[in-house]
Formats: sequence, C-alpha cells, structure tokens
Amino acid sequence: MGRLLLVLAMAMSMLLAGCFGDGSGTVSSEPDSSIWESYQRVDAQPHEVERMFTTVDLRTNETTNTTWAVFDASYGGNCCEHYLATDIDGQILNIGGEYPVFSTDRGHMWDTYIPPALPDGQCRTFIPTNPGQEGLGEGSIVQATNGDIISMSWFPYVGGDLKLDKFYAILYDASEGEWKWCYNRITEPFYDRSWQVEVIGPISSSLGDGEWASIVVSNFWHQTQNAGGQISVDGLNYYPFQFPDRDGGDPVIELDLDFTG
Repeated sequence: MGRLLLVLAMAMSMLLAGCFGDGSGTVSSEPDSSIWESYQRVDAQPHEVERMFTTVDLRTNETTNTTWAVFDASYGGNCCEHYLATDIDGQILNIGGEYPVFSTDRGHMWDTYIPPALPDGQCRTFIPTNPGQEGLGEGSIVQATNGDIISMSWFPYVGGDLKLDKFYAILYDASEGEWKWCYNRITEPFYDRSWQVEVIGPISSSLGDGEWASIVVSNFWHQTQNAGGQISVDGLNYYPFQFPDRDGGDPVIELDLDFTG
C-alpha cells in the first residue's frame, strides 16, 4: 500500500509540475538593449555626399539620426532606381542603370563594366554591340555561391547599335577573374524591373551542366500574364521556361537551402 501511494505521489508531482506559482524563479528575461548603445560608425572616411536620416532599431523601435552616403544615377542607377547587392567580401554591386557598377571600398571609388564590341565566344547568339551606346536600360545583379556574379541588362530603346528590346547577359567569372557578356534574343518582352536569383547546384540538365543556374524573371510581365522566365546554367545563354499555373493545385515543394554543410 505504501509503495502504491509513493507511485501515485510521484505521478501527480510530474503531472502538476509548473502548475503552481508564476514561474518567475525559473525563467529570467533580459530587456532588449538598443543597438545605439554600442553603435559606432565603421567607415571614418567621409563620402562626397552625406546626409542624416532617421534610423530605427527594429528590435527596440528606438530611433536616432545616422549619417548615410548618398549616390545619384551616375553611380550605376538610372532616372528612378538603383538595384543594389553585395558579395561575400563586402563589395557593393549596382546595376540600376545599364551596366554593372561596383565598389570594393564602401563606395569611395567605383568601377564600371561596359561590354566590349564582341561577345564571349560561347554565346549561342553571336551578335556584337556598340560599346556604351546601347541606349537607356536597367538590370539585375546577384552573386552566386561559388563567387561568380550573374547579372543582366535590358535595353528597351534603340541605341547606337540600331537594335531595341535587347537582353544582355553579363557574367563575372570568379575562376578566370574576368567579365563576359552575351546577347540573348528569345526573351520575355518586358523587364521593368527584372528579378534574378541563383539556383544552388550542382546542376545537371538538358540545357547543360554547371555549378549553379541563374533565373531571370520579368516582374511586370509575370504579374500581369503569369508567364515564365529565363534560365541559364552558364550565366550567358538563357532559355525560356514556363511557371506552373498559380491555381493549378501543384503540391508544395520543400527546398533545403543550407548549402554550407
């Protein structure tokens, strides 16, 4: 009988654990500290144009005024937009306008890649250009996980090359340390503003093999027409593909994006 009572007491203590008291003695909570308590300006060298903006710490909702560098369209933008990205080493990338613009020193000095007259030898459509005279354009840019930089420029208007609606694929090959470009013709009709993303590889497909694939989507065209996009396994030659119907009832696909393991 005594053993039965002991077992019942132990069972009740486990079932009722945590039901009495407010638990304040078991869990300690620390107030969130604002980032501004330890904030320091990283780059002491002033930029050509700097402005003060109200900046918010989203964790604590506290605000303060901080200094920001400001860049106009001559640093890779166009009339209305910049398209910014960074690489793993902290290089700033911008292709808001026609060509990739990049800075390795926090925006103090900038370089620009302008495609030369002749495209890369592996281009499917080997069509030259008139360097720097392609007309007004805009594009997208992102770094791949192997260090390559994949980007594209879209030139909707007639330029010095007398062509319009041009899709230029632009690639920085990290293994060779050089930029390359290709003209692509079978594309969607409108890239304002394009969206670009890497598909983490390795890739083996009917289009070829590669360490990654690049997908470019016309935001405007996809939103209005539910159309597809362009895909490339070398960053230079793109092929059209169609998205599944939004209302097609396709099953959810889970992707493992942890490529660091």
